[in-house]
Amino acid sequence: MRSWSQTWLDVRCRHAICIATCILMISSKTRGESSASQQPVVVRNSIEMELIYCPPGRFVMGSPESDPEARPEEKPQVEVEISRGFHLGKYEVTYAQWRAIMQTEPWKAQEGVRESDRAAVAYVSWYDCQEFCSRLSKREGKKYRLPTAAEWEYACRAGTMTRFSFGDDATKLSDYGWWGKSDPNGNAKDEPFTHEVGIKLPNLWGFYDMHGNVWEWCEDADGPRMLGGRDPLSLGESTSNRYIRGGAWWHVATDCRSAYRPSDTPDSKHIDLGFRVTLVPNPHER
Repeated sequence: MRSWSQTWLDVRCRHAICIATCILMISSKTRGESSASQQPVVVRNSIEMELIYCPPGRFVMGSPESDPEARPEEKPQVEVEISRGFHLGKYEVTYAQWRAIMQTEPWKAQEGVRESDRAAVAYVSWYDCQEFCSRLSKREGKKYRLPTAAEWEYACRAGTMTRFSFGDDATKLSDYGWWGKSDPNGNAKDEPFTHEVGIKLPNLWGFYDMHGNVWEWCEDADGPRMLGGRDPLSLGESTSNRYIRGGAWWHVATDCRSAYRPSDTPDSKHIDLGFRVTLVPNPHER
């Protein structure tokens, strides 16, 4: 069991690394953006969202053949280029933010809900998230959307190539996320509900709850293979299954790995399914 002081030092060190990493990556001349086009590290909007800048770069998406828990859809690994920087929600969208935009409460009278303004929203479909992003974009005068699966994994990994953003050791998962209602070792086995965002430790780029709490919808349609290359995106049909990422409080540790990429029907609404949003570079881009 770690002491309070150890945990506090860990948080301070990780925030320092996060800030240093962002500064170095944003200032890099090899990332494809000139100093004139650099973006602020954190953006805040009118509904108290905080979005962190992810600079352009390259990474390897998926799991290696050597990972015994890797699923077929995570292999083979592919190289991905994120050609433009983007801002991604520091936290998952909350109940309060959903109400501010949608004026609805789809979680009412549902199980697995412990209502709090700062809890991650659940019981929202991919279609619902599209409407949320459309209304938020109109309100803010900027283009918001769901992250692509590539953008999500890029931000989750935060420069790492391990099974989780914090390394390969699943026993540390409880420090970074809510998981395992169905696992005797899970920290949600006695707290079977969506939790407030930002309670656990962030990854190296400052994103919270990338592992566990709620699954997060992505923009992409599921496909027969994982797409690599420059800014991969599979649009599919309006009824195509959509990727969900990050695992959730109900699920086991292996489902919370950085590379795990199941999908669900776009009209699905679940006890542990939510989202976070991306702010694209300008209103004229997808």
